[in-house]
Amino acid sequence: MSEYIAQMKHREQIDATENEVLRSFPTDKMCDVGDTQIYNGISYRIDAVEVRDNLRNLDQHGYQDEVSEKLKKGIGVDEKLNLQSYERETITFGNGYDQPLTYVEKTEHVTPKLVLVTMTIQNISYEDEEDMLPVANPLTYIKKTADHTEFDWREFERGERNLYYRENMPIWISDSEGGSWYYCKKMKKGDCATIQFGYLVDEDLLDEMVMELNFGDGLQDGAWNFIELF
Repeated sequence: MSEYIAQMKHREQIDATENEVLRSFPTDKMCDVGDTQIYNGISYRIDAVEVRDNLRNLDQHGYQDEVSEKLKKGIGVDEKLNLQSYERETITFGNGYDQPLTYVEKTEHVTPKLVLVTMTIQNISYEDEEDMLPVANPLTYIKKTADHTEFDWREFERGERNLYYRENMPIWISDSEGGSWYYCKKMKKGDCATIQFGYLVDEDLLDEMVMELNFGDGLQDGAWNFIELF
């Protein structure tokens, strides 16, 4: 048994080293609001970022159907569509022998905000048989120190509100194709559009948020770009 524990601890040390490398954030691949990132034949420029306490004055057709249904039930909002605070659990992953595989590290009372991002998007050279351009991108979170920047990969449990934060994607888009094409817009080569995206972000994470342009490639091919939002 002691040999097994020693092996497990050795594996943990290796994993910790590998995770430290993976968590390191590529600051050379990030630009500021107002600058342009070109990724996979698509030009993205963030024109403005607005933080709100409510979901008022948003076109109701801009929500995904399942998000709209939850909002109608009052989950996360009051009758005036003000965003309501909630209890957020931070989930930690254990080693499975002297710790559970997953457990709640802490519970915090947090307040969500609507982050409304206005973007100008142009199809420079992206080609798709149906001209469907992926216009929505996820947010990711980073932590800065004096000499280092790394990803904040904490896992959270939010109960009925998990849907609003799913994959850090927007819950509201001013102009999309809807349905299974919710995160896309029909844009031929050369077309340009200005679109607004609404994300829910907990208040304590506002100064960590960046937009991630990835499409699933990321570290594998180095095709990874970011736009700083704070």
